[in-house]
Amino acid sequence: MEGPKFDAWTRALSHPRSRRGALASVLGLAAASVSSRVHAAQVLRKPGEICRKDGECAANVCKAADKLGRRYCGGCTTASDCPIPANPCAVATCIGVICGETAGNAGAVCGAAADACSTAPSCTGNSTACPTAATTCAGPLRCCNGSCRLVMSTTDACYTSGPLACPECYHQEGDACVLDGLVNQCECCFTNVGGVCVPNQAVDNDGDGCNCGFLNVGGVCVPIPPQF
Repeated sequence: MEGPKFDAWTRALSHPRSRRGALASVLGLAAASVSSRVHAAQVLRKPGEICRKDGECAANVCKAADKLGRRYCGGCTTASDCPIPANPCAVATCIGVICGETAGNAGAVCGAAADACSTAPSCTGNSTACPTAATTCAGPLRCCNGSCRLVMSTTDACYTSGPLACPECYHQEGDACVLDGLVNQCECCFTNVGGVCVPNQAVDNDGDGCNCGFLNVGGVCVPIPPQF
């Protein structure tokens, strides 16, 4: 710039007030430019994160302050805007601008195994509740050293506490399960019908899923040992 306009501008800047005004103008423009760049690079906050105003939140909702004066982002645009549920059997949802949860994560481990012989419970995908941990050792079987064992004596190294759970055809006598003798003049798993011993092996007397004379071992019915 040169000529009369340049001379007028330089004369104006020679005055102290004019210099201060020009400097303030330049600094104002620079600050505005920096603010604009910072705003453009700002990462919008997800629901549940602390905020000061609506524009800081992904759903443009900064909720009213709580009792401690803190404000948090609310609303959502997609499920990814919402906090990850603490429940491993739930997934986040966004319906409208409201965050929620629903059942999901089928197969995800959600609890501890009942014992070393069992698998940890996992989510079904149809419920937010974690299935109850259950042992695979049914009936008189007890978990010992990572496998289901038939514990038939309190002196067994795998015995823990309480009364023995004797399988069919056995009864507890003292500190052990003892093979039953004759029952109504018939052997175990036989019934006396008019003086005739009739097999009753089709009956599941102890509710372990196996018929009389058999024991449920990991879902397989195996013959009970003939004697202890």
